[in-house]
Amino acid sequence: MSKNPLLFFAILCFNLVFSQEIKTDNSLTGIVSNSISSQLGLTYVGENSFIKNKWNITSVTNYTLTFSPNISENELLQRVSFDVRENKWSYFTNYQYNYSYVRKIQSDNFLGIGAGFKKEFTYIKSSISYAILFHQSNYFNGEYQNIFRHSLRLKFSLEKNNCEIISEYYYQPNVTNIRDNIIYGTTKISFFPKNKLNFTIGDIFNWRSQSDVKIIHNLTIGVGYKFQKNIKKMNF
Repeated sequence: MSKNPLLFFAILCFNLVFSQEIKTDNSLTGIVSNSISSQLGLTYVGENSFIKNKWNITSVTNYTLTFSPNISENELLQRVSFDVRENKWSYFTNYQYNYSYVRKIQSDNFLGIGAGFKKEFTYIKSSISYAILFHQSNYFNGEYQNIFRHSLRLKFSLEKNNCEIISEYYYQPNVTNIRDNIIYGTTKISFFPKNKLNFTIGDIFNWRSQSDVKIIHNLTIGVGYKFQKNIKKMNF
């Protein structure tokens, strides 16, 4: 885990200098978890982008901590994506790091490359993308696994009046064994989304067919914060 903050900090510094736009969407909420039993806790969900012309670097963080009263879940997902946009198409490479207390995963590393397509309507935005991933897992007991996965992503957003709904799901089967698959998705409903502070209801779903704990599923209710700002390019 120690290398990832350094990677994110380097990306952040680069983009603060050269980016023309910053977008952030972060929420800290209380949760009700039913992955093992009913418990309480906190979750942080964030999506932060640094944009310049056709280039886009996005950092996505999902962190969950639950307890009753001892810690029962300590789950982290950190994804950094680099996209190049061409009209409705985009081409990207990304890196994702996972840590899972529940599944005894010391580190999960995904490295992928792919392409996507976006379509917009009056109130609706949708996108679909495909990537090929190299997946390396390291467990607490010293075991490890290296495999390749397909990755199909569907994303949908609807904003109308004072309500916004965003849903994003990934389906990631093993290239050589379709019974070994991962389904990961988030859904968020925000009320008064144009305000900096807004009320949010979120859902995080995490399925792994080959894990002893197949489902980690959390419902979140709390407050979100949005910030968007244009930054003038610095001259040297």
